[in-house]
Amino acid sequence: MDIKHIAPKHGLIGHRGLAGYAPENTIAAIQAAYEQGLNWVEFDVQLSKDHQLIIFHDHDLNRTTNGNGLVYDFTYADIKALDAGAWYGSKFSGTKIPNLEKDLNKLLRYNLHFNIELKCPNNPSQAYKNALCNSFCTLIEKKWPKARALPLVSSFEWDLLLQVRSRLKDIAIGFLCDAITPELIRLAVKTPNATINCNHHSLNDADISRSQHLNIPLLVYTVNDQEIANQLLNQGVFGIFTDSLIESRPSIREAI
Repeated sequence: MDIKHIAPKHGLIGHRGLAGYAPENTIAAIQAAYEQGLNWVEFDVQLSKDHQLIIFHDHDLNRTTNGNGLVYDFTYADIKALDAGAWYGSKFSGTKIPNLEKDLNKLLRYNLHFNIELKCPNNPSQAYKNALCNSFCTLIEKKWPKARALPLVSSFEWDLLLQVRSRLKDIAIGFLCDAITPELIRLAVKTPNATINCNHHSLNDADISRSQHLNIPLLVYTVNDQEIANQLLNQGVFGIFTDSLIESRPSIREAI
């Protein structure tokens, strides 16, 4: 998949599903993105203790479930027993944490494009990165429908992305960053079919102009203010991750 050929509708990408409408990183949140008319959605994936690919953001379970402790200390059997929706509202009580492999068909039925962020613990070991890379690449190789566009895979662990790319030659990769640096620009320039996914608070006009000049798609997180979204899209960013924006005003470009 050449990422440049699959533009987000209205320039918007649902963040953690569409976290302003349903509990983040759940099937309900991904369904919400579909129901609100988006064509791109982002979600996070990390490993359970038994190396299952769990769709979950935080390193620990405390904030969004009725569990406590680090995700990697629990097996999938432990994790699937947790409630991941009650914190958000009684309507979502009983919502489960998805498993990327076991719930893949449920995710694919919405016909959305996916940005899958690979999450690692703080200071991850090489063994963890190897296991995450292997589990993810094996799923793509064996389970991903050939007729479907491959996901964009992103991470703050740039070496992990290059490890994935060495195995999945055609997959698009997104270098996540808090701020764009010369090192990152050099890496993105020499990496085919790559994006830079940057925090909008650190972004400046020069960053946007440089990315356009070098033909590097720039994705920006996380924007929930319509005026800021308008400004960024009019400046030429490729896409914006959002929890709550679902449509454009006339000044925002449509998908190509």
